[in-house]
Amino acid sequence: MERILRPLASMEYAYFLMDIAIRNNFTFVATLSPAIPLPVLDEAVSLVQARHPLLNASIVLETKTRPVFAVSDAPARVRRLEGEDRQAALEAEHGERFDVERGPLFRVAVLEREDGQDLFFTFHHSVADGLSGARTAMDILSAADSLLSGKRPDLPPLPELGPAEARIDLRFTGAGKAAGAVFRMAGNSVKVALGRYGRLPLDKKVQPAERKELFILRSLSREETRDLLARARAAGVSVHALLSAAQLISEAREISGEKPSRLVHLSLVDLRKRLVPPVSEEHSNVYIGAAETVLSVSPDGDLKELARRISQGLSSEMDQGSHFVLMPQLTALMKKTAFISPPTPSGAARVLASGEKSRPRVSPVSNLGAVRPAIPFSRFSVGGFSFVIALSGTSYFGSAALSFDERLYWNFSFATPSLSRERASAMADRAISLVKDLG
Repeated sequence: MERILRPLASMEYAYFLMDIAIRNNFTFVATLSPAIPLPVLDEAVSLVQARHPLLNASIVLETKTRPVFAVSDAPARVRRLEGEDRQAALEAEHGERFDVERGPLFRVAVLEREDGQDLFFTFHHSVADGLSGARTAMDILSAADSLLSGKRPDLPPLPELGPAEARIDLRFTGAGKAAGAVFRMAGNSVKVALGRYGRLPLDKKVQPAERKELFILRSLSREETRDLLARARAAGVSVHALLSAAQLISEAREISGEKPSRLVHLSLVDLRKRLVPPVSEEHSNVYIGAAETVLSVSPDGDLKELARRISQGLSSEMDQGSHFVLMPQLTALMKKTAFISPPTPSGAARVLASGEKSRPRVSPVSNLGAVRPAIPFSRFSVGGFSFVIALSGTSYFGSAALSFDERLYWNFSFATPSLSRERASAMADRAISLVKDLG
């Protein structure tokens, strides 16, 4: 008999549902030199896993329609990958499904190189978000560094803090907010039906469940990253807004040639400091919300001006509490629909297909900001650290950004066969050029 932890919360349920239909993992990649011996890495993973209740969890159906987290007795997998192609290894590792009923819902894979190794930290999105995933990866590397130095890392167990909804400020909940969210979703459905939103031309039209993510990996040098930070400060906008603006302009050039397009930008919002009481990023859990802004984007528009509009739009959405309301209300509707009784691949696929008709395609950007270890590593160096996201259930093109060791890593995800690698690479390179050429 399973030991039940708790039911899935809104974002956790949404990610679980998308994973049933397609997959919903995210993966961090760390490039190390020299390599960590596998027995040491395996011990470090076990020590960090033992801290986090959700990293020791599986997902089971308590009733036909009620998925819950249950305690998993299975250890996290640390396995060696074959081959030499880092890109192919990343795409294969990211795309491999978890056995959610067995757990655990994260794993580590190793690709050996002559001068070191690439480590892939993959998480099912129901048990972690980008910030907690990055922290977990850094904690594993720090534990391995301590073990290599002959020290036992101090990693006391952490409590399971429960779902984000239990900590939402009451000002952002209630019937009025729910009605507003439903009204906006209904308005979006009408606008989608009338063709009011720009759509990327597709190489092949398939249902969401038939898509798969592939990746375009990009980064800026330290000098280019410092220049970008300085220019963002001078323009009075965030780096996140500039990256989002560059991605939207690149997509607009693909959509409309010379005419402005009406596009929907989606930012994932860290809720930790906005919850009551706040929580720290060391807890592995899903403490993110989503904020959307609808913008008219010109293919030859001014990057800084669009970044300012994105910042203003996100601020307005967050002032209204949309980052607390959007996903819980959307998930509540999904839970009540007859499509999901019980949660099945065919039912989840129907929900995603229905969303294609009623929701505008979004342009997501997941930006974690600066990631760094608590203490610098002494037994190895990390020459690069970045991550990739899943998006096939909601979009065709998006990106994941973070800075590590004073460098910006900006990786793009695209849904194949809807978009070819050539077209996705062209959009990614245009976005990168816009950011580098910012005056």
